[in-house]
Amino acid sequence: MITSGGLDSGLITALLAERVQPLHSFNIAYTGRWPMDERAYAQQVARHCGTTHHQVEVDPADLPRLLADTVEHLGQPNADPITVSTLALFRAVRAAGFKVALTGDAADELFGGYDRTRDAVFAPPGADWASAYVGALAAVPAGLREELYSPAYRDYLRSIQTEEERLRLRLLDGGADRLAAVTALELEERLPAYHLRRVDHLSMAASVEARLPFCQPNVTNLAAALPDRGGITRERGKTALYEAADRLLPEPVLRRPKQPFTLPITALLSAGSPLLEHARGLLARTGSARTDNSTRMRWQN
Repeated sequence: MITSGGLDSGLITALLAERVQPLHSFNIAYTGRWPMDERAYAQQVARHCGTTHHQVEVDPADLPRLLADTVEHLGQPNADPITVSTLALFRAVRAAGFKVALTGDAADELFGGYDRTRDAVFAPPGADWASAYVGALAAVPAGLREELYSPAYRDYLRSIQTEEERLRLRLLDGGADRLAAVTALELEERLPAYHLRRVDHLSMAASVEARLPFCQPNVTNLAAALPDRGGITRERGKTALYEAADRLLPEPVLRRPKQPFTLPITALLSAGSPLLEHARGLLARTGSARTDNSTRMRWQN
């Protein structure tokens, strides 16, 4: 079981532990002290559920090599640093002798767990919620993209309907129910092309079969039948899952702020780090490096 220490994977871990013994759980962290380290929460879940816990650690010095392997196996662009963590984690699962692993993916899409979902649903009348929603999906903010584009490419984008505009129009054409519109986009486009493809390719690259309980038809049908996806509020999504997890997970796990399963990319790109030097080298070799002061400051920060 892939256990991040959050609600989604924690709930699956707790339910699985009632039926599977011994159950092994796996969490990934990076050697040293880094922001967003979830190992303490994952260990709490493991102790509470009685799993045999495996703490996977990756040396940041190995990230350039791991990044190259990830790109090779993924086979398409993906701007989320989670991809590197995903490959390392599934490799550790296979090295421990397991061929199947469960994950908590898809809960946010089904039960309104993303901040951007609540921002869209509760945006005031007249607000351009659709543009804000699509902007939140972008890997690079619009302003920085404009700086990176050549004048010719900017002109080209103005002459076509961009993917950004297509998604915005799709949301607006979804009718008055904003929650239904954003949920449909997440489930029909982003989840399969972004999350599921990543999990499938990188688990298979490690010879592990990943299974996603939240994608089971009985779960997806239940989520669709719940009023307002289980009663999301302005402050919190996935209310139905929090209620289901009550008494199944430790209180600190239930109370903790939502945090994505990812890699502490900003901290790992600190001055002098192997990953930053690797990135600079790649950009320099392709002739894409920017050397003006403003861009240099962005890289360093």
